[in-house]
Amino acid sequence: MSRVLDEKTRNDVRKMFGLMKNPVRIMLFEDYSNGFSQFAKQILTEVSELNDNIKLSVYNSSDPLFSIHKVEKTPCVMLKSNGMNFKYYGSPSGYQFQPMVENIIDVSFNFTHLNEKVKNKVLKIKKPTSIKLFVTPTCPYSPLMVRSAFKFAFTNSNIETTIIETNEFEDMIQKFKISNVPKVIIKGKKSISFEGAIPEEKFASYLLKANNQR
Repeated sequence: MSRVLDEKTRNDVRKMFGLMKNPVRIMLFEDYSNGFSQFAKQILTEVSELNDNIKLSVYNSSDPLFSIHKVEKTPCVMLKSNGMNFKYYGSPSGYQFQPMVENIIDVSFNFTHLNEKVKNKVLKIKKPTSIKLFVTPTCPYSPLMVRSAFKFAFTNSNIETTIIETNEFEDMIQKFKISNVPKVIIKGKKSISFEGAIPEEKFASYLLKANNQR
């Protein structure tokens, strides 16, 4: 199979990964018969080859980790980090590639940047709260939302973030009535949904609103 990442991209990402502090394990849950799984595996294999601190572990549908991590679809990508509830369903390609690289670096440093006002809002969430974010690899507005949703899950283990690449899961388009991306569905004490890219502070405010908090 030919390479997915071109030489310029490999060089750029290799430089970014040069900043890594600690090893990061990428977990890929796949289905051998799923073409998208094979595409995701190819991308992540090439990424893991760019720095020795990146380890890729691949699990097929018979592995007990599927049920332990409550993986519902394939491909599913997770970054191993204590307490973080973050899943990416789909192949991290196109506009979704850059946020994945940045997420890996955050996990390596065990740190992600949120300004204090946003961080304080995120830390107010004391009950389990889920974020479902629907994206496509061709949407230039989705990466901003992916990064915010990742940071929220990274900062507060009560927040579970699930990114869904709609081109690969058409059943989810119908189930959640997705007509535009990015689309966010937050479920806390009540459900809130909205479309479009918004600033992190406003996004965090919606998390509080879904839990009847300010």
